[in-house]
Amino acid sequence: MDKWKNISLSKEEEEGITAEVEEVSGEEVFQRTLAVKLWTENSFNSRAFTNTMIGAWKLKHLVESQELSRNLFLFRFASKRDLEGVLRNGPWSFDRNLLVLARVSGEEQPSNLNMHFGVFWVRVYDLPLMLRSEAMARKLGGILGTFEEMDLREAHRNGRFLRIKVSLDLKQPLKRGTVMQFKEKNLRVHFKYERLPTFCFTCGRVGHQLKDCEAARDLSEEGFEELEEQDLSYGAWLRASPLPRVPEEPKKKETNSSSCSKSLFNISSGQSHYEMKGKGKEVEEGEVEQIKG
Repeated sequence: MDKWKNISLSKEEEEGITAEVEEVSGEEVFQRTLAVKLWTENSFNSRAFTNTMIGAWKLKHLVESQELSRNLFLFRFASKRDLEGVLRNGPWSFDRNLLVLARVSGEEQPSNLNMHFGVFWVRVYDLPLMLRSEAMARKLGGILGTFEEMDLREAHRNGRFLRIKVSLDLKQPLKRGTVMQFKEKNLRVHFKYERLPTFCFTCGRVGHQLKDCEAARDLSEEGFEELEEQDLSYGAWLRASPLPRVPEEPKKKETNSSSCSKSLFNISSGQSHYEMKGKGKEVEEGEVEQIKG
Protein backbone atom coordinates (compact mmCIF):
# COMPACT_ATOMS: atom_id res chain seq x y z
CA MET A 1 0.00 0.00 0.00
CA ASP A 2 2.92 2.34 0.71
CA LYS A 3 4.64 1.52 -2.58
CA TRP A 4 2.41 3.77 -4.68
CA LYS A 5 3.54 6.87 -2.71
CA ASN A 6 6.89 6.72 -4.50
CA ILE A 7 5.35 6.41 -7.96
CA SER A 8 5.38 9.51 -10.20
CA LEU A 9 1.91 10.36 -11.51
CA SER A 10 1.29 11.47 -15.05
CA LYS A 11 0.26 15.05 -15.83
CA GLU A 12 -3.32 13.91 -16.46
CA GLU A 13 -3.44 12.07 -13.13
CA GLU A 14 -2.07 15.06 -11.23
CA GLU A 15 -4.82 17.36 -12.52
CA GLY A 16 -7.07 15.77 -9.92
CA ILE A 17 -10.31 17.15 -8.46
CA THR A 18 -11.40 19.76 -5.93
CA ALA A 19 -13.37 18.85 -2.79
CA GLU A 20 -16.32 21.17 -2.18
CA VAL A 21 -17.81 22.06 1.21
CA GLU A 22 -21.15 20.43 0.41
CA GLU A 23 -19.34 17.16 -0.27
CA VAL A 24 -18.05 16.86 3.30
CA SER A 25 -19.70 14.20 5.49
CA GLY A 26 -21.14 15.08 8.90
CA GLU A 27 -18.57 16.56 11.26
CA GLU A 28 -20.60 15.55 14.31
CA VAL A 29 -19.64 11.91 13.79
CA PHE A 30 -15.94 12.69 14.06
CA GLN A 31 -16.47 14.51 17.35
CA ARG A 32 -17.33 11.07 18.73
CA THR A 33 -14.44 9.25 17.04
CA LEU A 34 -11.06 8.19 18.41
CA ALA A 35 -8.07 6.87 16.52
CA VAL A 36 -6.45 4.09 18.55
CA LYS A 37 -3.01 2.65 17.89
CA LEU A 38 -1.52 -0.34 19.69
CA TRP A 39 2.11 0.64 20.20
CA THR A 40 3.85 -2.62 19.42
CA GLU A 41 5.79 -4.26 16.62
CA ASN A 42 4.57 -7.75 17.54
CA SER A 43 1.62 -9.48 15.89
CA PHE A 44 -1.71 -9.75 17.74
CA ASN A 45 -5.31 -10.80 17.18
CA SER A 46 -7.13 -7.64 16.10
CA ARG A 47 -10.61 -9.04 16.84
CA ALA A 48 -9.57 -10.10 20.34
CA PHE A 49 -8.05 -6.65 20.81
CA THR A 50 -11.22 -4.72 19.90
CA ASN A 51 -13.50 -7.02 21.91
CA THR A 52 -11.23 -6.87 24.96
CA MET A 53 -10.93 -3.09 24.93
CA ILE A 54 -14.65 -2.47 24.41
CA GLY A 55 -15.38 -4.76 27.33
CA ALA A 56 -12.76 -3.07 29.53
CA TRP A 57 -14.08 0.43 28.76
CA LYS A 58 -17.51 -0.55 30.18
CA LEU A 59 -19.40 1.69 27.79
CA LYS A 60 -23.08 2.48 28.23
CA HIS A 61 -23.84 2.59 24.52
CA LEU A 62 -22.87 0.95 21.26
CA VAL A 63 -19.48 1.55 19.68
CA GLU A 64 -18.35 0.87 16.13
CA SER A 65 -14.79 -0.30 15.48
CA GLN A 66 -12.92 -0.38 12.20
CA GLU A 67 -9.39 -1.59 11.47
CA LEU A 68 -7.46 0.82 9.25
CA SER A 69 -4.09 -0.93 9.21
CA ARG A 70 -2.15 -3.58 11.12
CA ASN A 71 -2.28 -1.78 14.47
CA LEU A 72 -4.40 1.32 13.76
CA PHE A 73 -8.14 1.42 14.49
CA LEU A 74 -11.06 3.83 14.55
CA PHE A 75 -13.64 3.67 17.35
CA ARG A 76 -16.88 5.61 16.81
CA PHE A 77 -18.80 6.09 20.04
CA ALA A 78 -22.54 6.64 20.35
CA SER A 79 -22.05 9.49 22.84
CA LYS A 80 -19.38 12.06 23.64
CA ARG A 81 -19.60 11.02 27.31
CA ASP A 82 -18.35 7.53 26.47
CA LEU A 83 -15.46 8.99 24.48
CA GLU A 84 -14.51 11.40 27.26
CA GLY A 85 -14.64 8.57 29.79
CA VAL A 86 -12.15 6.51 27.78
CA LEU A 87 -9.77 9.46 27.55
CA ARG A 88 -10.18 10.43 31.20
CA ASN A 89 -9.64 6.95 32.65
CA GLY A 90 -6.52 6.16 30.63
CA PRO A 91 -3.85 5.36 29.82
CA TRP A 92 -4.80 1.87 28.69
CA SER A 93 -2.78 -1.13 27.59
CA PHE A 94 -3.47 -4.45 25.92
CA ASP A 95 -1.21 -7.42 26.63
CA ARG A 96 1.22 -4.98 28.31
CA ASN A 97 1.40 -2.84 25.18
CA LEU A 98 0.37 0.81 25.32
CA LEU A 99 -2.69 2.19 23.54
CA VAL A 100 -2.16 5.57 21.90
CA LEU A 101 -5.42 7.55 21.67
CA ALA A 102 -6.04 10.61 19.51
CA ARG A 103 -9.08 12.68 18.62
CA VAL A 104 -9.78 13.10 14.91
CA SER A 105 -11.42 15.92 12.98
CA GLY A 106 -12.08 13.97 9.79
CA GLU A 107 -9.65 16.12 7.80
CA GLU A 108 -6.69 13.81 8.42
CA GLN A 109 -5.49 11.04 6.17
CA PRO A 110 -5.42 7.89 8.33
CA SER A 111 -1.87 7.07 7.27
CA ASN A 112 -0.67 10.52 8.40
CA LEU A 113 -2.18 10.50 11.88
CA ASN A 114 0.35 11.65 14.48
CA MET A 115 0.15 8.61 16.76
CA HIS A 116 3.37 8.44 18.73
CA PHE A 117 2.50 10.29 21.95
CA GLY A 118 1.39 8.58 25.16
CA VAL A 119 0.08 10.17 28.37
CA PHE A 120 1.51 9.03 31.71
CA TRP A 121 1.49 10.03 35.35
CA VAL A 122 5.13 10.53 36.37
CA ARG A 123 6.45 10.78 39.93
CA VAL A 124 9.37 13.07 40.70
CA TYR A 125 11.46 11.98 43.71
CA ASP A 126 13.96 13.90 45.85
CA LEU A 127 12.52 17.29 44.90
CA PRO A 128 12.71 19.81 47.79
CA LEU A 129 9.30 20.48 49.33
CA MET A 130 9.42 24.20 48.62
CA LEU A 131 9.94 23.51 44.90
CA ARG A 132 6.80 21.44 44.49
CA SER A 133 4.86 24.23 42.85
CA GLU A 134 2.84 24.20 39.65
CA ALA A 135 5.47 26.40 37.99
CA MET A 136 8.17 23.81 38.75
CA ALA A 137 5.83 20.99 37.69
CA ARG A 138 5.40 22.68 34.30
CA LYS A 139 9.17 23.05 33.93
CA LEU A 140 9.78 19.39 34.78
CA GLY A 141 6.94 18.39 32.47
CA GLY A 142 8.73 20.22 29.67
CA ILE A 143 11.83 18.12 30.29
CA LEU A 144 9.86 14.88 30.21
CA GLY A 145 7.64 15.83 27.28
CA THR A 146 4.57 18.08 27.34
CA PHE A 147 3.03 19.09 30.67
CA GLU A 148 -0.70 18.40 31.05
CA GLU A 149 -1.58 18.70 34.73
CA MET A 150 -0.31 18.36 38.29
CA ASP A 151 -1.73 16.29 41.12
CA LEU A 152 -2.73 18.91 43.68
CA ARG A 153 -3.53 16.50 46.50
CA GLU A 154 -1.58 17.49 49.58
CA ALA A 155 -0.71 13.88 50.47
CA HIS A 156 1.28 13.53 47.23
CA ARG A 157 2.54 17.05 46.68
CA ASN A 158 4.13 17.24 50.14
CA GLY A 159 4.74 13.52 50.51
CA ARG A 160 7.41 11.31 48.99
CA PHE A 161 7.05 12.64 45.45
CA LEU A 162 5.56 15.24 43.12
CA ARG A 163 3.07 13.73 40.68
CA ILE A 164 2.58 15.25 37.22
CA LYS A 165 0.77 14.15 34.07
CA VAL A 166 2.74 14.46 30.85
CA SER A 167 2.50 13.53 27.18
CA LEU A 168 5.60 11.60 26.11
CA ASP A 169 7.08 11.12 22.65
CA LEU A 170 7.20 7.32 22.37
CA LYS A 171 9.93 7.52 19.75
CA GLN A 172 12.31 8.94 22.36
CA PRO A 173 13.91 7.12 25.33
CA LEU A 174 12.29 7.50 28.72
CA LYS A 175 13.87 10.16 30.92
CA ARG A 176 15.34 8.68 34.09
CA GLY A 177 15.98 11.94 35.94
CA THR A 178 17.53 15.37 35.70
CA VAL A 179 19.76 17.82 37.57
CA MET A 180 18.58 21.23 38.77
CA GLN A 181 20.38 24.13 40.37
CA PHE A 182 18.89 25.40 43.61
CA LYS A 183 20.64 27.83 45.96
CA GLU A 184 24.03 27.17 44.37
CA LYS A 185 23.59 23.42 44.69
CA ASN A 186 23.17 20.79 41.99
CA LEU A 187 20.26 18.56 42.95
CA ARG A 188 19.57 15.23 41.27
CA VAL A 189 15.93 14.21 40.96
CA HIS A 190 14.71 10.96 39.44
CA PHE A 191 11.51 9.86 37.73
CA LYS A 192 9.23 6.84 37.99
CA TYR A 193 6.31 6.06 35.68
CA GLU A 194 2.94 4.72 36.76
CA ARG A 195 1.65 1.64 34.90
CA LEU A 196 4.59 1.66 32.53
CA PRO A 197 3.95 -0.92 29.76
CA THR A 198 6.53 -3.01 27.91
CA PHE A 199 9.76 -1.09 27.35
CA CYS A 200 13.37 -1.88 26.49
CA PHE A 201 16.06 -2.04 29.17
CA THR A 202 18.72 -1.17 26.57
CA CYS A 203 17.40 1.81 24.59
CA GLY A 204 14.69 2.93 27.03
CA ARG A 205 11.91 3.10 24.42
CA VAL A 206 8.35 1.92 24.93
CA GLY A 207 6.94 -0.79 22.65
CA HIS A 208 9.53 -3.58 22.58
CA GLN A 209 11.71 -5.67 24.86
CA LEU A 210 15.44 -6.22 25.05
CA LYS A 211 15.36 -9.30 22.77
CA ASP A 212 13.62 -7.27 20.01
CA CYS A 213 15.84 -4.18 20.26
CA GLU A 214 17.90 -3.18 17.23
CA ALA A 215 20.52 -1.71 19.54
CA ALA A 216 21.13 -5.19 21.00
CA ARG A 217 20.66 -7.28 17.86
CA ASP A 218 24.36 -8.30 17.85
CA LEU A 219 23.87 -10.22 21.09
CA SER A 220 23.27 -13.96 20.90
CA GLU A 221 20.83 -15.80 23.16
CA GLU A 222 23.71 -16.57 25.50
CA GLY A 223 24.62 -12.88 25.45
CA PHE A 224 21.16 -11.94 26.69
CA GLU A 225 21.43 -14.43 29.52
CA GLU A 226 24.80 -13.06 30.60
CA LEU A 227 23.47 -9.51 30.83
CA GLU A 228 22.69 -8.38 34.35
CA GLU A 229 20.46 -5.53 35.40
CA GLN A 230 23.37 -3.42 36.65
CA ASP A 231 24.89 -3.59 33.15
CA LEU A 232 21.80 -2.05 31.54
CA SER A 233 20.94 1.64 31.31
CA TYR A 234 17.27 1.05 32.16
CA GLY A 235 15.39 -1.38 34.34
CA ALA A 236 12.22 -2.32 36.19
CA TRP A 237 13.08 0.35 38.76
CA LEU A 238 11.53 2.93 36.39
CA ARG A 239 8.11 1.44 37.17
CA ALA A 240 6.34 3.13 40.07
CA SER A 241 4.77 1.03 42.80
CA PRO A 242 0.96 1.12 43.22
CA LEU A 243 -0.29 4.57 44.15
CA PRO A 244 -0.66 5.02 47.92
CA ARG A 245 -4.28 5.14 48.97
CA VAL A 246 -5.36 8.65 49.96
CA PRO A 247 -8.19 8.80 52.52
CA GLU A 248 -11.29 10.53 51.19
CA GLU A 249 -13.91 12.51 53.05
CA PRO A 250 -17.03 10.45 53.82
CA LYS A 251 -19.88 11.15 51.44
CA LYS A 252 -23.23 12.31 52.74
CA LYS A 253 -26.06 9.85 52.33
CA GLU A 254 -28.77 10.97 49.97
CA THR A 255 -32.33 10.90 51.28
CA ASN A 256 -33.88 10.21 47.91
CA SER A 257 -32.05 7.46 46.08
CA SER A 258 -32.87 6.56 42.56
CA SER A 259 -32.17 3.20 41.01
CA CYS A 260 -30.85 2.81 37.50
CA SER A 261 -30.72 -0.28 35.35
CA LYS A 262 -27.98 -1.01 32.86
CA SER A 263 -28.91 -2.50 29.52
CA LEU A 264 -26.76 -5.38 28.36
CA PHE A 265 -26.47 -6.46 24.77
CA ASN A 266 -25.26 -9.58 23.07
CA ILE A 267 -22.60 -9.45 20.40
CA SER A 268 -24.36 -9.55 17.07
CA SER A 269 -23.32 -12.12 14.50
CA GLY A 270 -22.56 -11.51 10.83
CA GLN A 271 -20.35 -8.94 9.17
CA SER A 272 -21.39 -5.93 11.27
CA HIS A 273 -18.60 -3.82 12.76
CA TYR A 274 -20.62 -3.09 15.89
CA GLU A 275 -19.25 -4.66 19.04
CA MET A 276 -21.10 -4.78 22.36
CA LYS A 277 -19.77 -4.81 25.89
CA GLY A 278 -19.73 -8.19 27.65
CA LYS A 279 -22.07 -9.24 30.44
CA GLY A 280 -19.78 -8.74 33.39
CA LYS A 281 -17.07 -10.87 31.82
CA GLU A 282 -13.76 -10.06 33.43
CA VAL A 283 -10.75 -9.42 31.27
CA GLU A 284 -7.83 -11.71 31.92
CA GLU A 285 -5.23 -10.32 34.28
CA GLY A 286 -2.42 -8.67 32.38
CA GLU A 287 -4.52 -8.12 29.26
CA VAL A 288 -5.79 -4.66 30.07
CA GLU A 289 -4.34 -2.17 32.51
CA GLN A 290 -5.84 1.15 33.49
CA ILE A 291 -4.79 4.22 35.45
CA LYS A 292 -7.35 6.43 37.11
CA GLY A 293 -5.76 9.77 37.78
